[in-house]
Amino acid sequence: NLNWAALYSLGDKRLKKSFNKNNDSSYVGLSEIVGCPVFLNNRVYVASGRDPEHGHGRGALWCLDATKAGDITQSGRIWCYQGLDRTLGTPAIRDGLLYISDLAGRVHCLEADTGKPVWIKETGADAWSSTLLADGKLFFPTLKHLWVLAAGRELKKISVRGGAPFS
Repeated sequence: NLNWAALYSLGDKRLKKSFNKNNDSSYVGLSEIVGCPVFLNNRVYVASGRDPEHGHGRGALWCLDATKAGDITQSGRIWCYQGLDRTLGTPAIRDGLLYISDLAGRVHCLEADTGKPVWIKETGADAWSSTLLADGKLFFPTLKHLWVLAAGRELKKISVRGGAPFS
């Protein structure tokens, strides 16, 4: 029987006895809500993440029915997307599409109603941030670059900028 501190530590890639030595998205361990939940059209969109120093691991994004009451663990679940790494991100939603970043540096575009992936952009650098939608563009900072993508169903890169503080 492990206490909460031991369970929390087992997935910390920095520790000798960590179960997360590969530091990849395959590790399934404790995660918590870090980014802000988003409420839209009687739905709550919420993702799970972890302190980035713990390393990569499997994350999830849930869509919940906000009209339900009590324990809605099953009855309130509309969909769950498990194709992302842990995330610190807050989802951004526009025109029926949801965008969220993950620690592995990917941007995921999903259908907000179903959770079905539309596209995924690999950036090659960790991301400790949320996406931002403005003026038809999706802004996404990683630890190395600032990416600007076109918002929408087609994955289209507008620009990538490096340099301080992104290099």
